Amino acid sequence: MSLREEHISQLIMEKILETISPEDDALLQEMINHHQAVRLQYEHTLKMMEEAKANNIFPPDTDKSWQQVDAILTKRKTIKLRHTILRVAAVIIFFLLLGGGVFFLNNIHHRRDQLFVKGELVLKLANGKTITLSGSPNAISVNGITIKNDSSNRILQYQPVAGQRANNQINTLIVPPSLDYKIALSDGTIVTLNSATKLSFPFAFTGSTREISIDGEAYLQVAHNASKPFIVHLPGSTVRVLGTQFNVNTYNKADIKVSLVKGSLRFSSKNDSILIVPGKEAVLKNQTLKEQDLNKDDLAWIDGKYIMNNTSLNAIAALIPRWYGVKVLLDDHAIADKRFSGIIYKNRPLSDFLEMLRGTTDANFYYSGDVLHFK
Repeated sequence: MSLREEHISQLIMEKILETISPEDDALLQEMINHHQAVRLQYEHTLKMMEEAKANNIFPPDTDKSWQQVDAILTKRKTIKLRHTILRVAAVIIFFLLLGGGVFFLNNIHHRRDQLFVKGELVLKLANGKTITLSGSPNAISVNGITIKNDSSNRILQYQPVAGQRANNQINTLIVPPSLDYKIALSDGTIVTLNSATKLSFPFAFTGSTREISIDGEAYLQVAHNASKPFIVHLPGSTVRVLGTQFNVNTYNKADIKVSLVKGSLRFSSKNDSILIVPGKEAVLKNQTLKEQDLNKDDLAWIDGKYIMNNTSLNAIAALIPRWYGVKVLLDDHAIADKRFSGIIYKNRPLSDFLEMLRGTTDANFYYSGDVLHFK
């Protein structure tokens, strides 16, 4: 990394912290005006700072964060930045690196990222036929149903072929790791499915209820129909609504969570049930139901973000396979409870996040075949 790049990073940080001298400010502004890379870096830095502030994320230990960043700078033989500035800037750098952004201090040069094969978006029909939607045409007709797959907007829609009626047999949509997808059900309900999630549903709701099953995580915007309740079957529990917006998370079968944004719903387990209102969520843990305040960070996945606020490495190791399709193992379980704060962006390379972990913590990693190991 050149001295020029590091000096630009210093000036950007000083400008953000409003400690930059008039001469340096003029120099940096000149570069922003005439060099696209510098302008984009400056804009990205501001955006990431706003993201961190908006989500109220702070490193658990500011002094420790400074020590970590100071170690990176020393290791990479960077120029010595003013100590008083960096003590504040360390916090900002902490967020920027976690966000996976293209930050000069992280590495401006292109790196070779690990290439992983993404799974296929698959629709399994009730008759046993499997349709791979990832490579299918925009519209296909099967069993009297026209299926429209809008891959650019990542949404699946369907309707009966003219003169035919849809049946109520159960189909299954499987969303692979690294992908999220929407589906518009026959009643107008929109279901947004997170990575590694299965949705079982009929092409038509013909009975007195509208029933689907979800295994994974999904956000539902249920079309209102007072005469036909909407029921979501989860592992060992059910959610019953009329018309509402809510999130279900069953990735951890021992800790199932239903978060309500709008409307009302009843969440039932084998032994209990609870009625929750907007701003609350119900948690089923060890067959015990409890209500707690909704954590809006849990819904950030809809926008392609995973917000970490004192999150354990163990939880991050569970996220990576879903978002990137990479198997993860912890060689040393003593590091499982290490905590991190920041934002992971689903559309950024996994390598950016991994390099940040290696640079700012003592949790190292390596690959053995296709398996990512933390040690």
